[in-house]
Amino acid sequence: RESNLKYKSSKGVTTEFWLKKEGFSVGDTCKEVIMDLWNGEASSSAQYGRFLLYLTGAGVAETGLNPLRLHMASGSTVIDTSLFSSGISTSSIADSNWHHYAVAVSSDSSNTTIKAYIDGDLDNTTTSTTTLNEVTGSMIAYLGALQTTPSGNTFFGASKEGDAPLSASMD
Repeated sequence: RESNLKYKSSKGVTTEFWLKKEGFSVGDTCKEVIMDLWNGEASSSAQYGRFLLYLTGAGVAETGLNPLRLHMASGSTVIDTSLFSSGISTSSIADSNWHHYAVAVSSDSSNTTIKAYIDGDLDNTTTSTTTLNEVTGSMIAYLGALQTTPSGNTFFGASKEGDAPLSASMD
């Protein structure tokens, strides 16, 4: 065994979970963390690494569309993207029903591909010309809250441990 949590997109990284959400709060930044995987390095470090799944009630341009987002970082390289098609909104996520979500990330020498699934069906594929190196170090994951402020993404300004709590049931 190399590590309990490995983050190497060239080998593939997949996260899946069940989520039941009743609604979104419109206060603060409206961001809620599902999972925050971080190697403990400062965002200014060449060894910095992050894999952060989060919800945003504000959505794209305050419309409530594409509320599930992924923030990935390896050193100074950052990808922050919405995961699903424009048909997925805050109301379709917060419909008081259980839904299965899966996110699969893979990189080659020139691209990173992100596939997002809902209830077993592929909803969206995003391709970025940005590639991410393997993230090493002591990988620790928090479920349902931030560990600290992610590079290039504002949750509460100077975010701290436990900020952006998830208000939902998750398995």
